[in-house]
Amino acid sequence: MPADPRRAAMWAAGIAGCAVLVLFLLLTSDLVFGRTVGLAAPAGIGDWAANPALAATLAEGVLGDQEALGARPFSAAYLSADGRPLLVWGGTGRAVQRADDAALLRTLRERTLRFVPDSGGGTTADADPGPNRGRATCTDTRRDGFGYVVCAWTFGAAALGVLVVDGPDADPAATLRRVLDAVVVMR
Repeated sequence: MPADPRRAAMWAAGIAGCAVLVLFLLLTSDLVFGRTVGLAAPAGIGDWAANPALAATLAEGVLGDQEALGARPFSAAYLSADGRPLLVWGGTGRAVQRADDAALLRTLRERTLRFVPDSGGGTTADADPGPNRGRATCTDTRRDGFGYVVCAWTFGAAALGVLVVDGPDADPAATLRRVLDAVVVMR
């Protein structure tokens, strides 16, 4: 360390500046270095428990869409104790990351809506994905006495379509955030 007090102060300021920069880079590493977004299927989400038979049917039904999207496939299906399904599907990959978010959200929403009987109508709005960031839209509709929440989410190289039949939340975005909190893994 320099003997001159001014040089010592400059030295200390330089070290402090470097420390602040390193701390900033660590706290914002996903912005600087890019975080990897993964998807995982937990054993349950809230009131829903994983249902392997429904998951196999869903996986078969969405594989063509996942291939068309150029995504590494991901799908999971759950049932509540009273039989309400929760379907989650999508994928990850470079093709997803390069896709236009608005077009990808529209495609996911439209392809997920096909699981809703007579899926015309409903209200579609942007949704706040919460701490998982990204962009999301949700459509809330009622058919034959059932409520359907269909959401689409994308962030980085990950994209998901979500369908909840007769969801428990009055706010479709709250349902989406609950699913994202359980399924999205930031690495």
